[in-house]
Amino acid sequence: MKTATRLLYPAAALLCAACVSLAEKPGRALDGLTGSPWAAKILETAESRPGNFGGFSPGMTLRRALLKNGDPVLILTLKEWPALSFYLTESPGGPAGTILRPLAASFLVSAQPGWNEFTLDLSGEGSFREEGNARVMKLRRLEAADLSWGRLRRFDTRLSGTAALTALRNRRERIAALTEWMRNYEDRPAGGGGNGAKGGGPGGGFSGQEAFEEYWRPVLFPELVKAKKRPPAYAAAAGPEARWVWAEDIRWNAAYTAVLLPEELRPLRDSGALLRDWEEAPGWIYLAYRWNDIIQTITTETVFEKPGT
Repeated sequence: MKTATRLLYPAAALLCAACVSLAEKPGRALDGLTGSPWAAKILETAESRPGNFGGFSPGMTLRRALLKNGDPVLILTLKEWPALSFYLTESPGGPAGTILRPLAASFLVSAQPGWNEFTLDLSGEGSFREEGNARVMKLRRLEAADLSWGRLRRFDTRLSGTAALTALRNRRERIAALTEWMRNYEDRPAGGGGNGAKGGGPGGGFSGQEAFEEYWRPVLFPELVKAKKRPPAYAAAAGPEARWVWAEDIRWNAAYTAVLLPEELRPLRDSGALLRDWEEAPGWIYLAYRWNDIIQTITTETVFEKPGT
């Protein structure tokens, strides 16, 4: 794909990100996305309420449902992450309520070239009880395991089964390594966005995926942005010491790569693999970057109430 086409990606990616929740049902129908292991019939819906029972409730929905095989589950979603769902199961726990165990999280990320959809197995424990019209949930522990199901599309290529799982697991490893580096990135103003980011950079958090991408795109891919947005380290590495390599129709400055990234991540940028992940799964990268924040949000006592009660 040519560089000129890639310059259209930021706008297209933002459009896709904004439409994920809308595209989740129509998009699945258009692409033939049927047969998800988590297709379920919703029996009851409750919305989080701030302050009840001393709980903190940052815009979450809890649904009681039945899977296709008849197994009962609880489905937890967050307003900020409409394409992410957590599936939990109950078992008897005595007079105080039931024992809650996380089963999996499902995620659908859409981008201009296509989509990635996967199931991430979970482990952990918590409690759940009913108090009149209120539903009180407290997850004390939640840990991620491996991807157990998935499928993806890149332009006209669609993968499912073992081929999809292999591609998605490899992508997950790359994204995990990238976001771990991002969280420890030191060449930034504390609490500031830099590079025109809205809502602050890594030192001060991001207001959303748009600000996240606006901050990191010039850092990771200065070759694809205007010269005035490139970080100073790129200009320094573009002098006599520059070393250029071609991949994905882009001429990458390998000298900048060596300055920016640790040794294990350098081949990803110079080969174009990092760019492919950025273009095909930007929402997944942002999810991985924010994962610890999400877990911290849901592993607290939260009170849900049925609408109208």
